[in-house]
Amino acid sequence: MNEVPFANATRSVLHNTGQALRQRLFGPARDLTPVPPGAEECRTEFEFGLIQARETVDLRTRFIVWISAAAVTGNFQRLTVLARGAKAAGLHADAIGEIFLQVGLYGGLAKSEAMFASVPDDLATVPRSVVRDWPGDFVGASYRMREELHGDRATEGYADPANSETSSIYAIVADYGYGLIWTRPGLDIRSRLVCAVAALACLPQAAPMLSKFATTARNHGLADTILSEIIVQSAPYCGFPQAIAAQRLLATTRTADSNRS
Repeated sequence: MNEVPFANATRSVLHNTGQALRQRLFGPARDLTPVPPGAEECRTEFEFGLIQARETVDLRTRFIVWISAAAVTGNFQRLTVLARGAKAAGLHADAIGEIFLQVGLYGGLAKSEAMFASVPDDLATVPRSVVRDWPGDFVGASYRMREELHGDRATEGYADPANSETSSIYAIVADYGYGLIWTRPGLDIRSRLVCAVAALACLPQAAPMLSKFATTARNHGLADTILSEIIVQSAPYCGFPQAIAAQRLLATTRTADSNRS
């Protein structure tokens, strides 16, 4: 399915594109939350036809973004539809379960629990064999993962052990999050970075973390066009004011990274 250029986006084109995409990815309209006819038109044309039909990033990446953004913003009623579509598009149930765990680092573990409760068991799984294979020395694993991801920036800013404002909580979150979640199989590092950027872009209070992870994502091969598109695809869930703020932050980090290099 081809992306609709905005300059050529008549309502009929957007409607037809949105209807076709929704049917292909998500099945019958009854699987989505019912809304009044006028709102249904907006959803079909704007969300599906103009935004989700964009092909700047591949479909697998878009599903990771949609699931992450829906989950972190508490749009649990959409998760079953998204998880079913993602699985049909080739994203394994174990990978969807890993996204739920990853988003819990940013939105809270209670949201992870709500994510799993909101979808059928066969759409998001965390096999017990994976749990038993977690690294025993998770503190050491955390240091190694942080260095692999962030390099020299691993202990800067809010992650600085000498930062009296953040060190007590960050040490707990970092040791567990990087040592036991980022190191898990089931979802590769690139996909976890996509998940992190999408979730953090949706959270107004997460600007320092989004800035850090945008730079890390660039260093791991995610181009600015991809990072920008992650935010665009998150916008229907977090709202456009938040998406614009995230885009501005992305531009700021791009300038800083260019000056650093």
